[in-house]
Amino acid sequence: MIMRYRNFNATILAVAFFSIPFVTKAQVIPERIEINAAHSLQTNQTLDMKASQTICIREGFKMAAGSSLRLMVEPLHTDNADDKLRRGEEIVVYPNPGVNQVIVRGFFERSSMTVFDASGNPAQQFVLNGTDPIIDVSELREGSYVLKILNFTTRFEKKSR
Repeated sequence: MIMRYRNFNATILAVAFFSIPFVTKAQVIPERIEINAAHSLQTNQTLDMKASQTICIREGFKMAAGSSLRLMVEPLHTDNADDKLRRGEEIVVYPNPGVNQVIVRGFFERSSMTVFDASGNPAQQFVLNGTDPIIDVSELREGSYVLKILNFTTRFEKKSR
């Protein structure tokens, strides 16, 4: 039998988990699964397991001839803002109009953002990190601005109060 592991971490786990079918997007994927003697397979039985971090096969697990075991370690994908922008989805800036601070909705990893004034001149630059970063726009004058992140632009109104 050939077994392939992707991102396999052989850490010994104290967490016991029972057999689960492969999950759909609506189901929760556990971080860690331990396969032990209780999961042993009889002839023609199949066991499918999926986790987001580790799967550990403990001593005592047995597979009879004709049985099959399918394991998948699939890291949870955080749909970050850079991915959304590349797919052409919208990034939301709120409150809009804003006074001193605005929030850029999304998850960012060192994403560069430039604020342009109504004449098209760069007014401020930011590096966005984390989830829903807050940016300080208090130094901007009242008026209309364009925010650019990668190839995506959106409009923003700055109010004095």
